[in-house]
Amino acid sequence: MKLKLICIIIILCSFAYLYKNKVGDVVEPDILIGPAGFKGFYQLGICHYIKNNFNYSNKKIVGFSSGSWASLFLCLDNKFSNECLQNVFKQFKHSCSLPKLPAIFRNSISKYKDTDFNLSNLYVCMTNSTNNSLIIKNEFLNINDCTNSCIGSSFVPLVTYNDIFYFYNHKPVVDGGMCFKNYVKKINSEKVLIISPNTFKVKKTKYFITLKGFIKPKRSLYDLYMLGYHNARKNHDYLKKYFHSDS
Repeated sequence: MKLKLICIIIILCSFAYLYKNKVGDVVEPDILIGPAGFKGFYQLGICHYIKNNFNYSNKKIVGFSSGSWASLFLCLDNKFSNECLQNVFKQFKHSCSLPKLPAIFRNSISKYKDTDFNLSNLYVCMTNSTNNSLIIKNEFLNINDCTNSCIGSSFVPLVTYNDIFYFYNHKPVVDGGMCFKNYVKKINSEKVLIISPNTFKVKKTKYFITLKGFIKPKRSLYDLYMLGYHNARKNHDYLKKYFHSDS
């Protein structure tokens, strides 16, 4: 089974490299949260620190793949942040598989009202699987519509979901991470806070989803979250460049 999953991921990654992505007009974001697989929990820790320490109410937030869920978490009223994360972490153990994670996040998010979110500055990115073009979704009917877009943004057939196809607004879509590399090329990344598993590393790696994100980490997912929060706190001054600090 593991060999099958690895083969599927290799095929998808090869497809993303070989098939030219169609990235047209893009949104110039203030915060960009990229694909990360399991390491999305590290990004979640960074996002929680940002929620607790900075004002980003006027910032455009763009999310790809697992980063779309972290982006949605940023849009949740801060008074619900701890409760939401508690709802997430109590639903699984270290052995939780990737296909279970989207439902866990959706179950936790669905407990809140539409008015508990500020979705006006949220942009969720998906890949149209018929022509490999980027879809950027901003206007949502409600929170259910938004979580549907996050599912599309993080949809890798038989890897992150136990399905072969997923349709959003009657269009077949797959993981937005397939367009992420070309998206980054079209923005002024020097002015954008890009949240990734290597955000605070001196030596940056290329912005592209790799097999590492799909491999179950040695740390627990909670430990990854705590590591992200801790590293964000150590790099407060780095983050401060992108925000007006509340602390």
